[in-house]
Amino acid sequence: MRKQVLVITDPETAIGFRLTGVKVCAVVSLDDARRELKKYIDEKQIGLIALSEDFSEAVDEALTNKFAAIVTPLLILIPSGSRLKMGVAQQHMLQKLIRSAIGFDLKLG
Repeated sequence: MRKQVLVITDPETAIGFRLTGVKVCAVVSLDDARRELKKYIDEKQIGLIALSEDFSEAVDEALTNKFAAIVTPLLILIPSGSRLKMGVAQQHMLQKLIRSAIGFDLKLG
């Protein structure tokens, strides 16, 4: 079974991710981001949660422990807005993580 990618990011960045066809949650605060993380952490169809680094503080100790105890969804931090440019090495590493989490390749960049 293929799993879905979920992106949790700011409303401006969310527009671009929606164009790719992934599931997107646009949030404006740490509380919103934490609520979405708690909502989706146990969803079996979600294989990867990409969280904007602007909201990384939403991952409190309880969420950190929960993500550490499960295989999927895999939680990764992504650069925010204009910092989304990645080098080849980072793209390759991220593609491998995505492939192992959701079962298929996702072209980046």
